[in-house]
Amino acid sequence: MKRRFGNYILFICMVLLVAGLAGAAEGPPGAPGRPGRVRLEQPFPRTADPAAFVPFEVDGRTHVTLDVLDAAGNPVVRLAEGVYDGGRHAVRWRGCDAEGRRVAPGVYTVRMNAGGRVRTRVLPVLG
Repeated sequence: MKRRFGNYILFICMVLLVAGLAGAAEGPPGAPGRPGRVRLEQPFPRTADPAAFVPFEVDGRTHVTLDVLDAAGNPVVRLAEGVYDGGRHAVRWRGCDAEGRRVAPGVYTVRMNAGGRVRTRVLPVLG
């Protein structure tokens, strides 16, 4: 029971941290060289067992990077990097690190940087 409670506390802390970072990182809409709308949707299914899709949307043609970070903020794997046309897109994360090894259970963050605008979402991985 103790372990579950500790995981729950960690999850709540990560949600609060990510919510604060996501709100602080938003820039003014329509700034030069930036897309007017950048949206990172909640990955589905809600846990990456065995895989999850990460949907995102950009208003216009822009450079996008999509990374998975561990609870300490260290990069685990880069899911996407490149120029995307405006519209909805999705990438698949199979729950593995950059070397193809399955990641440990825990709370991970998906971070999208699109034209300098950063969005984040939390994605738990179950054992």
